[in-house]
Amino acid sequence: MNGLTNKIVSFLILITFIFINSCDDSPTEPKLVVDQKLVGTWELTKIITSVGSQNVELTPEQAGIASTVTFNSDLTFSSISIDADSIRTDDTGTWGTLNGELTIKITNGETMKGPYKFLDNGDVSIDRTVKLSQGEIFATLVYSKKN
Repeated sequence: MNGLTNKIVSFLILITFIFINSCDDSPTEPKLVVDQKLVGTWELTKIITSVGSQNVELTPEQAGIASTVTFNSDLTFSSISIDADSIRTDDTGTWGTLNGELTIKITNGETMKGPYKFLDNGDVSIDRTVKLSQGEIFATLVYSKKN
């Protein structure tokens, strides 16, 4: 009986060890969801930033940039950006929202996150850091829906 008891205890220890090691303690990222109001093509129409204590509004032309992004209902996106040096960048990847934050994961591995909100006129504003010809600034980007 002693040999059988040892085998049972060994088996239970082995099962416990396997169970403990199979548990994943790493946090899982919350699942991003589609905000149907964002689905469509959006064009950058305004950049709002602060200089000292004053808000400054710029058109994309004044800032020397352009941006169009298309959010698809399958959580994919495509975008075209033109920077101050007239360099065009085409990006694709995935997107989603959670608790008022927009997350964009570009195929090259870059991830951008920032709060967004819909304005009374139907535009959407997104807070993030923007690269301009003069350097980087934190700004609110305002996009208007094209379709």
